[in-house]
Amino acid sequence: MYKIFYLWYNRIRKKFGGGHLEMSYSIESERLLLRPFKLADAEEYFQMTSDATIRHYIPNCWKNTIEKTRDLISTYYLHGDFSRDFYIIIEDKFSHEIIGAIIAVAMRTKPLDLDISFFIKAEKRNQGYMFEAIEAFMRSIQKPAYLTFMVKEDNIASLNTIAKFPIARKYKISGKPYEKELFFVIEHK
Repeated sequence: MYKIFYLWYNRIRKKFGGGHLEMSYSIESERLLLRPFKLADAEEYFQMTSDATIRHYIPNCWKNTIEKTRDLISTYYLHGDFSRDFYIIIEDKFSHEIIGAIIAVAMRTKPLDLDISFFIKAEKRNQGYMFEAIEAFMRSIQKPAYLTFMVKEDNIASLNTIAKFPIARKYKISGKPYEKELFFVIEHK
């Protein structure tokens, strides 16, 4: 089924003349490699988030430039602590093409409660890639955990993906900016 490999290592990253302790890992599934962001991903990630079908569903990515994308990756995505905040590239294991991302940020740690954003390239939708990526990610995190997904009502592909998981709770928040969003909570036991 799924083989999850952890390649944990520490390395010192020079930043602003000082060192930064960084942890890295990868999770492998049948077709995918889930791995941390690299600064070298900036161009391909920027191209993906510049696509109109993705921009519609990701807040503020329409404001991005390649410089802002590099800054975002170097400031945040390279430095997740990987026990509570996860910034993950979804890569096709065979072609090594970046096909999406999962961003999971802890709202609390006892129990782990993650707010999750995810996307996949339009041409990879409806082929099971996102389900496979989320399932592999869930297998790698501590239990119990609560995963909250915010999905726009018109995002049929994401709604179909989330529907494949056992939903513990579904709710909606009234008022801007959430009036078109549905929230799904998955309890990971």
